[in-house]
Amino acid sequence: MIHFELKDSGELKFEKFGEATEGKVMEWGYPLLDAALAEIADQTLTEGERANAIREAVAAERRRVVHRNKEPETELGKRIKRLSDVPAGLINTIVKSQARKSMDRFRGKGKVQ
Repeated sequence: MIHFELKDSGELKFEKFGEATEGKVMEWGYPLLDAALAEIADQTLTEGERANAIREAVAAERRRVVHRNKEPETELGKRIKRLSDVPAGLINTIVKSQARKSMDRFRGKGKVQ
């Protein structure tokens, strides 16, 4: 579950995740950190050792989860990307769709082979 606060202006503001949701997010999204936290809970460590173990797990997660900015597949798509803030996947879908429509309308000269 996700908890929101309803502001006087009518907007929703994120407050916190419920316990079950946070556990699943950690399990699926950050397995190395989740394992480190579980291991720390089972051991008697000093506060400094706990902090160090968590820092190492966070660093490992950051190395594991590398966000790659996908580039559009075509030169036209790359031009569109430079001019706008549209995701590359959406640009590729639009360019392919328009190319398909253009090719469907194309009529070559001569006999079909």
